Amino acid sequence: MRRIITTIFLLSLMGAGLFAQQTLRQAPVNVTNDEAVARKVEAINSVAAVNDNANRLVTCGVDVVDYGLSKLSGGTFSLWTISNGGQISAAYQYFPVPTGATVNVSQVDFLARYLPSGTSASFDVNVQLFGVNANLNPTGAALATASVTIDTSSSSQFFTATFAAPVALTQDFAVVVENPSDSSLQMGTNFATAGDGLGDYYAGLRFGTTAADWTNGSSINIGGGLDFNVDFFFGPYVTYDFDASFVADASCLLQGETTKFTSTSDQILSNRVYNRLAAASFFDPTRPDSTFGWDTNGDSNLDIYGSEVDALIGPNTGMVDVTLEALMLGYTQNGICLDTETSMFTSGPAANAVFDSALVSPKTYQFDGLPASFNDTYSWDFGDGTTDNTNSPSVQHTYAISDNFTVTLITSSCGDNDTTTLDIFVAPDFAAGINTLSKREMNVYPNPVQDILNVELELDNVEAVTVEVFDMLGKLVSAKNLGNVQVGEFNLDMANFESGIYFVKVTAGDRVKTDRVFKN
Repeated sequence: MRRIITTIFLLSLMGAGLFAQQTLRQAPVNVTNDEAVARKVEAINSVAAVNDNANRLVTCGVDVVDYGLSKLSGGTFSLWTISNGGQISAAYQYFPVPTGATVNVSQVDFLARYLPSGTSASFDVNVQLFGVNANLNPTGAALATASVTIDTSSSSQFFTATFAAPVALTQDFAVVVENPSDSSLQMGTNFATAGDGLGDYYAGLRFGTTAADWTNGSSINIGGGLDFNVDFFFGPYVTYDFDASFVADASCLLQGETTKFTSTSDQILSNRVYNRLAAASFFDPTRPDSTFGWDTNGDSNLDIYGSEVDALIGPNTGMVDVTLEALMLGYTQNGICLDTETSMFTSGPAANAVFDSALVSPKTYQFDGLPASFNDTYSWDFGDGTTDNTNSPSVQHTYAISDNFTVTLITSSCGDNDTTTLDIFVAPDFAAGINTLSKREMNVYPNPVQDILNVELELDNVEAVTVEVFDMLGKLVSAKNLGNVQVGEFNLDMANFESGIYFVKVTAGDRVKTDRVFKN
């Protein structure tokens, strides 16, 4: 969903200065004694009281983005004198245009004061839009120009320049206020002595009348070892749109594991000039950026914030809605705008390829994936060159010969894969039996054996147990009746057996398990 946002940058004064011998001097002005600035500060503070993490749904409207004024660190601003006769003929403030955005500028507000010089009762100044170079200085021809008459008022006030038609800007730009007369125009910035510009150096001055005379604030000395670390309070009325969008690093959300969600929303949301939330987290990295809020479990509550988050997915199975709320917190109550994007994901547990085997007839085995409900797909490899890709959690397979085989199960669930293998021995017909004991219930070791073979039993119930040993030809070479047994370990003496392969068959009730043993 796309919202149109109109933003007004308003000029607010925060310090004073005069040009003399290539050095600027500032004269401090108290904000509380300047009615125009005080009203602006009060308006910004009232919007700042909005809870970042609540009351996020507010009607979109015209915003006044007082980026420079919002950086005021105290109750003082600065005034700087601009006049053609005083050699500082113009001032600029830089504004970024984020990649992919279009910022439409129709008007510009600026805060100014006429400084009586005895030359005239009023005079005109030019308000212009320019592209900028790598130093952020205005460059090229003016993109738009409007004339504003400055009256003889001795107090600060906001003047508005209206362009003949809105200007669509897709690259960074500068707002310029030029005083072509010899009359003195005082223009405001946040407080230079305090360095309220916070190192942005978005403001600059023209020392002369040509394009080559522009100087960025980082190269301007204002005396006392300070540079021009301030912002002019120039406020272009702008419109732009933004769209909330995001991607996830998985199409299915694994229960109990984190999924990375990344906002791909329009970059203007993350620009600190337009979004006060982005500015707050930029200048104070310890403060979380609540521009982007996430509901990752579909309960309509925001549970995590940030442009890129790792969210832990709960026990939800099936479809889960994930919602991104992208908030533009502007500089007026009417300039707060919210856009949301919701995507539906499948949620489920991780793949589990555990399976068991059971002999159902000579050379025929039953394989069961456990637990079957956890997996989306099943792929079987029986180790004898045959496979089963019917996506069945339970399969049967008949082997043609007696040998050792490695059975492999590959499962997938929620985009996750798991693989498990199980080694089985397919006994010859004479050694086979039905209802085979599991490996947990009967185990023989060591293998190969030198002298004593251990038979370890862990049956579910007490059963009559016999142990038989066959040679490769199916001849019974040893038999032992263990009696009624449930749990225990028993020894079988094979010291006098000839070297070779033997089959050890354990029968417990009507169940059988046969292992192949090598005798050294």
